[in-house]
Amino acid sequence: YLFIMKLNKTEPTMKFLFDNKKDLNRYLLLFIPYNGEIDYLKKHISILKKQTYKNFDLLLIIESTASEGKVKEIINSCPFNVRVYKKLGEPSGPDGSAFLAEKYADEKGYKFFIYADVDAIPTENNFIEKLYSMSDENKVIIPNLSTIKNGKQISISKNIIINHYGLVPVQLIRKVGYCFYPFFY
Repeated sequence: YLFIMKLNKTEPTMKFLFDNKKDLNRYLLLFIPYNGEIDYLKKHISILKKQTYKNFDLLLIIESTASEGKVKEIINSCPFNVRVYKKLGEPSGPDGSAFLAEKYADEKGYKFFIYADVDAIPTENNFIEKLYSMSDENKVIIPNLSTIKNGKQISISKNIIINHYGLVPVQLIRKVGYCFYPFFY
């Protein structure tokens, strides 16, 4: 069977809001979609500041319906590079922002991409360093993430292509295509 999907929505776009005035390293891009969850963002940024490996750029994409509010003061003290963009058009959730982030990583020439939802916060201060140490331009590195459900620890990394804090070579995104488009448009 041949399945053809007609897209009714237009491709999302974004506009630059502000940054913390540092040069991009264009090697590792960590992306966080933001929809106004200020407490999660503060906690996530505080953990990122404690990471032993800081040679990454952070891309924060704010949903079209969310306010940038206190975001600027949170990112100004970051020891790593931060770029903040506002998503334009219809709200499309974190998946629409993920498409924009993949596209940004590809267009800006990054080697690796990490998708990190605002509430997917690392618990170890060397987590990004561990991911980076396993980097391979031909492999996706999926960390073994777990959660507690009904008093038991269960894995949440099974059967996931790109999960929270998965390290993805941008060249694979170029070969395979943007993972989040056109599925959510």
